Amino acid sequence: MENQSNLFPTEKKEYPVSEFVDVTARRSAGNPESKKANIVAARSKNTKRAFIYHWFEKNGPAITEDFILANPDWHYPTITARISELKRDGFLEQIGERPTKYSKSPAAILRVTELPYPE
Repeated sequence: MENQSNLFPTEKKEYPVSEFVDVTARRSAGNPESKKANIVAARSKNTKRAFIYHWFEKNGPAITEDFILANPDWHYPTITARISELKRDGFLEQIGERPTKYSKSPAAILRVTELPYPE
């Protein structure tokens, strides 16, 4: 297995949107627990977004399920929130749909965009 440590940035990166913006706020409807979780998650958002971005860069186009199957130690809400941020900031884009492996539900096929990722 390839050493994945080179996928993590070694220094703090700047992103176009504040780390404290909660991409789940609309769904959580101001839930206080969600707000607390977002503050805790802010510490690792950069690193996790970079890892996900580089995974899609290397393995994409792919769906979220593909990333989950390749990285089983990650929590689903963490993955989907970071992917939402990458889409929101223009680093990932949807290029189609395909059914998931298990539920056969339609899922967005994502790929990295031409927008240069902050390195």
